[in-house]
Amino acid sequence: MPRRKSAVEKEHFARIPESVMMSEALKTAPHAAFRVLAILVIGKPRERNGTMMCTDSYAEKFGMASRETVYRSLRLLEDRGLIVRTRQGMRLRKIPTLWAVTWWPIHYRDGQPLDYPQPATHAYLKWQSAPSAELHTDGRGTVTPIVGVNTP
Repeated sequence: MPRRKSAVEKEHFARIPESVMMSEALKTAPHAAFRVLAILVIGKPRERNGTMMCTDSYAEKFGMASRETVYRSLRLLEDRGLIVRTRQGMRLRKIPTLWAVTWWPIHYRDGQPLDYPQPATHAYLKWQSAPSAELHTDGRGTVTPIVGVNTP
């Protein structure tokens, strides 16, 4: 007789590899962005990559009350190469934007399965943080930034 699965065995997990966790793209990301990334991958098998979504109402179930924070985090994750958009959503038609993580092959585009999966790009490995501002000290020891200062 088959054994019944316990509640813990039915529980979903967010599978984020250590190489992604240790990348500069994720290590330097705000906590909200990390939470959104976890929400995207929770319970998703890699064969469904390209069908992940994180709407503001879905994120609210995980304690993210700010819609702006959710969408800012998605943009940041996309800019850092951790996720890629596979379908642009349409709010009026209630069609959510779909995403794929870049460490798994993409199996879906525009909500439809692909004939052949697109290989993982691992674009997050190429992301680098902006260089810190150069500092210049004058003869008195006063520190003044050089980068980002407009001179007349």
